[in-house]
Amino acid sequence: MSVAKAMINTWVTAFYSVKPDSSIPAQSVSFGTSGHRGSSLTASFNELHILAIAQAVVDLAAIRQSGLKLGVDPMGGTGLTVWQALAADAELNITVVNSSLTSLLRH
Repeated sequence: MSVAKAMINTWVTAFYSVKPDSSIPAQSVSFGTSGHRGSSLTASFNELHILAIAQAVVDLAAIRQSGLKLGVDPMGGTGLTVWQALAADAELNITVVNSSLTSLLRH
């Protein structure tokens, strides 16, 4: 295995397995830190950080519990399959209002 591939495997493994300690400021999630350069190896940027940020931005459980019906227009950016998977996974009530791709956003 090449050195580069070994390093990538180490980072990815740490991303999922190293757990941050919120009592250590360098490992806690903080907002407004443009330019933050965390590392999965130091528990300053890993899966739990991403999940915490996503939870802070969009509370899918609150949306689901509210009974809110969402209208979505994939526009070719995120794609219809992404919205369908998100709706199924989070048990959201969505209606796709436009399933055609916008030619300017087509990949």
